[in-house]
Amino acid sequence: VDYAGIGVAVTSLKPGGGFQTMQGTSMAAPHVTGLIAALMTDKGGTYGDKELRGELANKYAIDIGLEGLDTSTGVGFVTYLSKEEFNKFWRAPEAQSLATAAFRAHAY
Repeated sequence: VDYAGIGVAVTSLKPGGGFQTMQGTSMAAPHVTGLIAALMTDKGGTYGDKELRGELANKYAIDIGLEGLDTSTGVGFVTYLSKEEFNKFWRAPEAQSLATAAFRAHAY
């Protein structure tokens, strides 16, 4: 695992119409690759592999597992949120229901 992404309780489109809640790598991978695509587009696609990994690790990954690189979350949770925004929505117990709502809103 290199990076972690949103992969639990993700509201997604349902085949045939409507929405469904899903989880797993199939939900996390599009969020991580979407952020990478946005970064590549922002820079005109000129990132090299090492530069892109450095950018993700230093600016867009928040360490959520064991401190440092680990086998469950890699470098960390990849997000466009600042660490302050992330902590407000994801780490505060009283914010869990709000976080779930925000999480679902960003899954479309």
